Amino acid sequence: VKSDSKNGSMQLVCSIDSVDKTVFWNSIDSKTLTGNNDEWKQMSITFDLTKVNNGNNKLNIYPMHAGEGNSYLDDLEFSFE
Repeated sequence: VKSDSKNGSMQLVCSIDSVDKTVFWNSIDSKTLTGNNDEWKQMSITFDLTKVNNGNNKLNIYPMHAGEGNSYLDDLEFSFE
């Protein structure tokens, strides 16, 4: 990920929603990574979803930009084990 603004950041979010509520929400924020925002940085996170794994729940994985400017995402990979 990278941003074109020093005040911009990117979160990679994972949430699990049941019919009426969010039962899991977690993310990683590019602000926690070392280096400048205008340089490409690698983000990686693992979520343990075994306690909320239910065929009726909806899995959501998405990027979320915060702050000024634009954020960029490249080579996004997901794996399920």
